[in-house]
Amino acid sequence: MLSKFISLFIVLVLLSCQPFIKRKPQSLSNQLPGPNWQKVEMIVTAYCHCTSCCGWVLNDKKQAVYSYGKNKGKRKKVAYTSSRVYVQHGTIAADISMHAYGTKMYIPGYGLGVVEDIGGKIKGKHIDIYFTNHQNALEWGRKTLSVQILKPSS
Repeated sequence: MLSKFISLFIVLVLLSCQPFIKRKPQSLSNQLPGPNWQKVEMIVTAYCHCTSCCGWVLNDKKQAVYSYGKNKGKRKKVAYTSSRVYVQHGTIAADISMHAYGTKMYIPGYGLGVVEDIGGKIKGKHIDIYFTNHQNALEWGRKTLSVQILKPSS
């Protein structure tokens, strides 16, 4: 009985030490733009998970740490969003005071995505879309587009 309790305790401790969960963003396959979507003119920039795009460096111990801001020098979990989702095509960084985590968007030339991240310079009608490599993010550049946003259900 005691050994089962100890085993359960150890499992719970290990699970609580995992601050990030590798999960997929919400499925978008059946949610193409339609009458419940609203068009909004937005600035659309791009990022990847490299040091230039995401503000991290390797410290002396070869650990990824924040390179600036209030967390400068603290360990950073690379390739995870602020909502603790592993980044992938379709991940969007937005101003969450305007677009809550989980907001679905359709970006012309990119496709469907979900707000799962934030960015220090992402404010107002500006979103940052994820690419798997830096070159593709650079090639996207900065565009002003008519983005379609799924209206929240009331």
